[in-house]
Amino acid sequence: MVRDLICTYRASSIYSLKPSLFSKLGFKYLFIDLDNTLVQYDVMIPPKKVFLYLEELRKEGIEVIIVSNNVYKRVSAFCSRLDVNYIYRTNKPSPKKVIRYLKSHSIDVNKCLYIGDQLINDMILARKAKMRSLLTEPISKKDHISTRFIRMIDYRLRSYYLKKGRLGISLEEQED
Repeated sequence: MVRDLICTYRASSIYSLKPSLFSKLGFKYLFIDLDNTLVQYDVMIPPKKVFLYLEELRKEGIEVIIVSNNVYKRVSAFCSRLDVNYIYRTNKPSPKKVIRYLKSHSIDVNKCLYIGDQLINDMILARKAKMRSLLTEPISKKDHISTRFIRMIDYRLRSYYLKKGRLGISLEEQED
């Protein structure tokens, strides 16, 4: 049954979940997609909401690593303000850079959760890297032009897999 799941968990947004839930589930590392998971793709300066959420994660002993297909200039500028590690130009869904990061930092993949808003890029990367995963809804309907086609396919796949019961456990229901 678990092998049939497209992702391990699902939620409307990372912000709908209490940071303590991640530590209760045994996660020490969160690999979080940047664009449309953490913030809209065109937000260059992290809003206060992101700072506050990351601070709560740190209090739980959880380390955040931002993952993005975007360029160095955009990702580094955003992440340096947050004081978090990052992987840019990841070439998702390829897991190579994420796996390299795991090995170079001696991180146990069993203590990691990959969080993203796309089935095609994010959840495939997580699966290939053998990470548990959390699928969120996109923060915004607004997408970069390069993402629009993939997003159309993504919405259809989500609907199909949800009907088949393959989109993982709703973490929002677990918190109640």
